[in-house]
Amino acid sequence: MRLQGLGFAYHTEPYTANQVISKTFEDRELCALGSLQMMAPAYVYIMAQKQSPYKEFFIWSLMRLFERGHYTASRARVAAVTPACSGSTPRALALGQAAPAFFLFFLLILLAVFILIIEIIWHRMEQKKQAAINRSTYKKSIAPQRGRVIAHITHRATLRT
Repeated sequence: MRLQGLGFAYHTEPYTANQVISKTFEDRELCALGSLQMMAPAYVYIMAQKQSPYKEFFIWSLMRLFERGHYTASRARVAAVTPACSGSTPRALALGQAAPAFFLFFLLILLAVFILIIEIIWHRMEQKKQAAINRSTYKKSIAPQRGRVIAHITHRATLRT
């Protein structure tokens, strides 16, 4: 068929176009194919007078058709499914457009590593401060107790003799 490879744009009904496309186009061509909706779909309404006794009947009948699947079945018969690209053909990825995002990602990783190093240094300094405080309070609390223990021992020794 002459549709393939010519680079034309066609204005046609989607049902007939999709039938021809699904039969003639290959997977590679389906992936490159694009469509544009030129006109919005026109929905059909049932017209009745405002206070008509038929209004309730139409609503009830249409709801039954919808609930039983007649509406969906007739729509599927008329509106063909657009042939989809399977995605099995490999496509080249252009990473040039994503380069700024990767550069920003790399900078944020460097910032995170820098913050981690600062936190490690800060934590070690805090540990050293805490160790120095613990040593000084330990010396202050042990020194008077040693004297008491020695005095207590000498006091007992003098009592025994």
